[in-house]
Amino acid sequence: MVGLPVTGVLDKRTIRKMKSPRCGVKDVLPPSKRGVSRDQPQAFHTLGLKWPRNEVTWKIVGYTGQLAQSIQRRAYYDAFRKWSDVTPLVFREVRGGNADILISYARYNHGDGSSFDGKGGTLAHAFFPGKQPIAGDTHFDDDEKWTMGTKEGTNLEIVAAHEFGHAIGMSHSNIQEALMAPYYQGYDPNFQLHRDDIAGIQSLYGRPRNTPRPTARPRPTPRPTAPSGGGSNCDLKFDVIFNVTSNLMTDLDQSTLAIPKRRQLHGLGVVNAPQSRDK
Repeated sequence: MVGLPVTGVLDKRTIRKMKSPRCGVKDVLPPSKRGVSRDQPQAFHTLGLKWPRNEVTWKIVGYTGQLAQSIQRRAYYDAFRKWSDVTPLVFREVRGGNADILISYARYNHGDGSSFDGKGGTLAHAFFPGKQPIAGDTHFDDDEKWTMGTKEGTNLEIVAAHEFGHAIGMSHSNIQEALMAPYYQGYDPNFQLHRDDIAGIQSLYGRPRNTPRPTARPRPTPRPTAPSGGGSNCDLKFDVIFNVTSNLMTDLDQSTLAIPKRRQLHGLGVVNAPQSRDK
């Protein structure tokens, strides 16, 4: 699962990998997808769990105090967009009521049966889709140093994109370059889904809907040869709603951007989920 050679010895390389930050979701492989060859890495795999509709709602129920709330929301929107760009999924943020995916921060034992472990080790975890109250929920360890746009600490957007992968049905991948590999690979300002991640999520939800193309290019409007009158600059105001399958909503009159979950990254089942709320 982690790309180490099978030696049968607990060597320094293995110990170093075991101490690396990673997702808290267990590396579970269904029997039908366990290796045919030990020398070949496994591609993506899923447990067959998915949301029954293409619109998935999400809600922030807790922020970390380490980053501005607007920065956190932008990170979530951009993380969700990684998945919506390659599927028919639309992720819609809701402010009131309940949601499919609830996002929060916690420390140590926080009531879901999967305790955090302080700084390092497990970074975050998420629960697979399902009918249980905790299905889809994504939790970040608030003892980590969450950052954006720097190699310092742990990048929130990258970890969020990995965890949201679990929240919509993806398990861990054996492909070390894939976003859904279990170990955090460090900050990459241009990170994208690996083709393995894309194949995995499309096996659950299919390809994105085709966007209609115009049949002909519109002709440009001729410019006047001379100014007509005194003229003045137009006052421009934009209220833009992007539904680029990620429900990116931007009001340029506002200062915040309403935007749409590795050390150790996790995707969790919900067999023993606490029945604390209804979805």
